[in-house]
Amino acid sequence: MIHVHSGPEPIRWLYGLDKDVKIIWAHAGLGETAETVYALMDEYKALYADTSLRDSNILNSDVGLNKEWQKILIDFQDRLMVGSDTWVNSQWDRYDDIIASQREWLALLPKDVAEKIAYKNAEKLFNRTISMEQIGTR
Repeated sequence: MIHVHSGPEPIRWLYGLDKDVKIIWAHAGLGETAETVYALMDEYKALYADTSLRDSNILNSDVGLNKEWQKILIDFQDRLMVGSDTWVNSQWDRYDDIIASQREWLALLPKDVAEKIAYKNAEKLFNRTISMEQIGTR
């Protein structure tokens, strides 16, 4: 499993080297548009992505879910996972806010879709069982 922090071209390059490579696309591309994210997820049926640092794109505070991101979340519900991106200590200080933000947009999805993105896809991908006591904890 490779956790790739990049735009779409390195993803395409990696799949060009090995069509069976297992990739988690960090931050679903971070700076990429929803249109680009959708296109890449649609092109590579085995591509997973995490949604860390995408909460402000996914959640439109005025109207709920951003419609483009809602389509991504629904259409690729089996290949998306939340993430906290605690790569620096300051992110740990913000952990409760990060989880609260994720819970806010997850609550706007159908329960089965939210559960997949929140933890069930990670369980499947990593062949692990996540207990409910672990959800949202450090």
